[in-house]
Amino acid sequence: MPALSTSLLKIPGLTIDQLGNVNFPGEILGKGLRPRHDFVMALPNTSLKDVMLGDLLDWLRWGSGNTVMWECTLPELKTLIEKWEDSNPDPPPERYTTFRSQAQSTTSWVEFWTKYSASQYAYRRRKCPEHNIQLREYNDCPKCYKPWYDLDKVYGNRRGEWQYNLVAKADGHFVARLVAQTPRQERIGSPLSSPDQLF
Repeated sequence: MPALSTSLLKIPGLTIDQLGNVNFPGEILGKGLRPRHDFVMALPNTSLKDVMLGDLLDWLRWGSGNTVMWECTLPELKTLIEKWEDSNPDPPPERYTTFRSQAQSTTSWVEFWTKYSASQYAYRRRKCPEHNIQLREYNDCPKCYKPWYDLDKVYGNRRGEWQYNLVAKADGHFVARLVAQTPRQERIGSPLSSPDQLF
């Protein structure tokens, strides 16, 4: 993965530590990267002005140059991208990514998120709709004794119901290139047709 450019330092409060890592104020190392996502989403829209989108997406993810993970759902990632767009109306192409090899793509936004992505670190549970109780898979409701297979399926992780970590076979700069070539209204937030496909 190419080194992050200094465009991230245009975000108020970010600093570079002795090892060259870009951190936000009060960041606790070893607690995952979700706090970075939350930090960025809490900033005013204008705070992302002149920040390269590819750098921002790479700063928020785990992984190598060809398989990465964001600690957010696809709709959350889409919302973050729209926040960047609100800070950078009509940005020049180099504001998305500067990597020449990623200047053109035949892959569409929908195709990429349908074929080359998945989700991880989510569990499936059962939920009794009458008692609003979440149960482990194969456990019947202890109040109404409804069998587990008649209960609703619920997916999620430690962030809550219907939460998952987004995994993709590309880096942040590739996603930035897709953003540059796909109109905002065509960027769907959930190309997968059913929750079962997510997990």
